[in-house]
Amino acid sequence: MREARCLLAQFGSQHALQHGLALKIGNLRLRHQQRRTARRGRGRLLLTGPGRKQGVRQSQKRQKVPAILTVTQIRSLLGVLKPRERVMILLVATTGLRINEMAGLRWRDVDFEKLQLNIHWGWVLGELKEVKTEASEKPVPIDASVAEALLTWRLSSPYRSDADFVFASARMRGKQPLTTGILFRRHVIPCLEQAGIGQRIGWHTFRRTVATLLTANGEDIKTVQELLRHANPQITMQIYSQAVTETKRAANAKVTTMIVPRGKVKSA
Repeated sequence: MREARCLLAQFGSQHALQHGLALKIGNLRLRHQQRRTARRGRGRLLLTGPGRKQGVRQSQKRQKVPAILTVTQIRSLLGVLKPRERVMILLVATTGLRINEMAGLRWRDVDFEKLQLNIHWGWVLGELKEVKTEASEKPVPIDASVAEALLTWRLSSPYRSDADFVFASARMRGKQPLTTGILFRRHVIPCLEQAGIGQRIGWHTFRRTVATLLTANGEDIKTVQELLRHANPQITMQIYSQAVTETKRAANAKVTTMIVPRGKVKSA
């Protein structure tokens, strides 16, 4: 817009029209509107037509389908990991914790009696920060087997007081949690091939997997939303709930059986 005003000031309205600058100014205004729309996150304008005077909104499309692990793959991975990484993967694979929440977890946040995690903080950019939403702060249930694994890890860790991080960094003398990104690259990714996992995965893969397994088990969307602590159920449906192939095949088989009963298929 600033460039458009400069052109008008330099040449004058009549002179601009005579030199075909009106079209250029119109395009500048359109691009300015396009940038504003993109910033608002409402999609983007696709310029069309001879003079590119029309704008058509185009939604953003995900380039790749996110990786989802099967139960067999998770079990295989747990079987080849070392104790520390095994506990971390077990925790995120059964609860769907966000990685910053797991990193910020301290022993005082683990309630072994009630079998739940009390999430109040996350480790973000080198410091503890309060979780953003009320939904994120809701307790996270854990199974007795997960609680037992955590307790075993606590007894073996030199950092076991209530104020210590569950996964404390020895290099930082327990004052900070482990750097989860580096840990994943060094200690988890090298085990993927042995576990039979060919996809490219990260910490967030386990959160998506939890949502998918919950959905595949027939849990209602409200339960999935509350377990993952999403403020909006649409986030759960649109981003995380990716149906597994076995479920799709079973659903398709039911419909097919209704139309073509088993044993009634005629050959051509």
